[in-house]
Order: sequence, then structure tokens, then C-alpha cells
Amino acid sequence: MRLLIVEPSIATRFTPIALMRPVFELLCGTRSLRQRLLETLPVNQWGVIVRDELQAVYQEEFPEAAVNDIKWINAEDTLIVDGTWLGDPRILLEFWDDEMKNPETDFPFAFVRRKEASQLDTLSAVVQTFDTSDHSASDSKPQLQFPWDLVKYNGDLIHLDFVLQAEKLAGQGQDVSGLCSRESNPQQIYIHPTAKLEPFVSINSENGPVIVEEGAIIQSFTRLEGPCYIGKQTQLFRANIRGETSLGPVCRVGGEVEASIMQG
Repeated sequence: MRLLIVEPSIATRFTPIALMRPVFELLCGTRSLRQRLLETLPVNQWGVIVRDELQAVYQEEFPEAAVNDIKWINAEDTLIVDGTWLGDPRILLEFWDDEMKNPETDFPFAFVRRKEASQLDTLSAVVQTFDTSDHSASDSKPQLQFPWDLVKYNGDLIHLDFVLQAEKLAGQGQDVSGLCSRESNPQQIYIHPTAKLEPFVSINSENGPVIVEEGAIIQSFTRLEGPCYIGKQTQLFRANIRGETSLGPVCRVGGEVEASIMQG
């Protein structure tokens, strides 16, 4: 599968958090939309359409990607996805299969660009496809419209990412039997083997999964309440991390934090 992720024109609404990165690289859940798509779908080639000012730095960071390349887009059948969509990527796999059988399949946040179709002349023509789509009646939400939507959907995306990664994470984490509260489900907790948890750390997964990534350091008397995500090499100092919180990589956090995202 060839995948193209498009940053629509509403990206300008997401300043300042999206000044240095495309909207689809913003953390929501445990990862960005790009990471979620590439890790879930059988993608062998991928590309993006981003703002002109981000093109050079994005190409340097991801040399394997086709960045703002109209010739690449027109070369083969390509699944083109709205970069503000936060739904279950497994839906796109079903859409791709249906589209191969029935080209009239309708999905407001994605379409398949066929090799034999008329050529797309400009990148703006691709972007405008999503700018003019009617998402109001779609059952395939959530979609980012404003920066606060990241927080609005963060808890749901932590749940989704935990389900999508369940097979990968199964049996790989630390024993949490002495860490979780009585009401918690240990199956909803993942602690990476390299994460360091000091004594007297408490975890409550009653309302959602708790994920602690590689190299994280959790100081004594910290409490983690799901759904929450602690990114790689993040350090928590006597913190109370409440539900619907995602802390990106290499953050240093203390105190009480609830329903928040730190991009890292």
C-alpha cells in the first residue's frame, strides 16, 4: 500500500504548537497520526503534503518519505488521508479493500488516487479535496478542528492505541502486581522493561490503560491514573498524573496534571 498524509489548510489554526511540525505529527493518544497509520497499515511507500516552510526539515528528518512530490502521487494507486483525522486506522484498511473492488466507495477523510485516473496538476488540488469535504454527517470522526480537540480526544486515543498495540505489548512489560490499586486491571497496564519505578509508586487503571515507555523514570510517591501515557525517557517527580494525559518523550514533570498533552 502507498500512503499519502495531507496537511489541510486549517493547519494554521494549530499555532503555536504546529509551527514547527505538521498537524499529523502532533501527539494525541500515545503517538501521532503518522505513527499510528504507518504502524497499523501494510504501508510499503509513504509521502506527505506539508506547508512549504516545513518541507526541507521534514524531508531531512524522514528521507524515506516523498514530501510535496506531485509526480510520486500520480505514479501509482495511493491511499490519501486527511491529516486531521483521528479515527481507527483499521477502517482505512477496510476502505482500501472496498475501494479496490468498488471505486464508488465514499469516505470523507480519505480517497484512493488511481494511477489510471486523470493527473492531479498541483498539490493544492489535493489539499482542496479535503477542504471542501463534508464531514458533518460522518460516522468516522473524530477529526481535529481546533487545538483543544487534541485534549478532547486524547483519552479515547490512548484507549485505541492500547488496543492497536495489545499484541505487540503482550507479555513484554514489567510485573505490576505490587503497583496497581485493588480496582485496577493489570492487563490494562504496560511498563516497559527499561523503565525505572521507585518504591511507593501507585497505578490505577480502573478507568483506562496506563502506558509507561522505554527509559522513563517514575519517582517515589507518584500516582498514575489511566488513561494516561508516559513517553520515552520522561521523568516524573512525586507527580499525580490524572486521566486523559499524555506526556511526550523527554519531559520532566511534577505536581498534579490532568487532561493535558505535553508534546515532548
